[in-house]
Amino acid sequence: MGASIINLKKTNIIYLLKLLVAICIILFLIYFIQIDEIIKILTEVDLSYLFAALALLTLNIFFQFKKWEILCNIVLSEFDRKKILKSLLIGIGAGMFTPMKSGEYFARSLELKESNVVNVTLATAADKAFTFITIFFIGGIVFIYSINEFVSNSIVLSYLSSFIFIVAMSFITLLIVFRERIKFNFKNKKKYKIIENLNEFLSSIKTLPVKVIIKTFLFAFFLLITICLQLLFLLTAFYGEFDMHFLQIAILTFFTQIFIPPLVLGEIGVRESAAVYLVDKIGINPAVGFNAAMFLFLINFIVPSVLTYFFF
Repeated sequence: MGASIINLKKTNIIYLLKLLVAICIILFLIYFIQIDEIIKILTEVDLSYLFAALALLTLNIFFQFKKWEILCNIVLSEFDRKKILKSLLIGIGAGMFTPMKSGEYFARSLELKESNVVNVTLATAADKAFTFITIFFIGGIVFIYSINEFVSNSIVLSYLSSFIFIVAMSFITLLIVFRERIKFNFKNKKKYKIIENLNEFLSSIKTLPVKVIIKTFLFAFFLLITICLQLLFLLTAFYGEFDMHFLQIAILTFFTQIFIPPLVLGEIGVRESAAVYLVDKIGINPAVGFNAAMFLFLINFIVPSVLTYFFF
């Protein structure tokens, strides 16, 4: 009992520290950009592009739902679409303010009461993994293409990035192809979270047919395109006109997210920092990137959470 209370207090302290880090990042960005610039850009927003980004939320939820529905059907034998949708929306709200959206894993199981919590967790891990791999693949290609423009002109860095990308994608491909045979055994696995995560991912996709895996990846791809278009519209809304770099910036922003350690809650500050840096690199007011990233968070996380609270 005493150990449980100590662990709970430790977890709460960690959450508070991560929230504090997120707040500090946002405050630093506001200080760096200057509050007057942020407000000025806000007052000059093009509402037509802002509402276009909001309208794409429907498509965003649809692709998330279809991806989650496939896994629920195959892994959990759950076919009730209303339950599946509700579990997805509840998960979005729960994952919003937890490190690496960890609260989403348990929250999805609340609506799927007939399914084992462990199985729901594995299905959720697979759901996240499909999105992660898609972002890594598309984002990696765009990063290598854009490295000279946004990072450095170093030829060594370009070749090194290409090599790491090819090795990582080869490893991921082998994991999926030989998913039924591979299992990582390692002493003190609990100390090495990545080993546990790999085993969880392999367990969750072991029973999935190849056609289902391909279909799930397609929905993950359409989801990524939708979210990138949302950020593109928001950047255009706050800048006042379309720039050919905005799609690159959108993809690289999400690519950056998957490499930032879970230092903050709900990835707050990560998107904003990446967007500010990338927008500044092409000579556009950093306030454009900051406002676009903040509104993306409001649209994709706050709005679904509020709607779920009132209508479910």
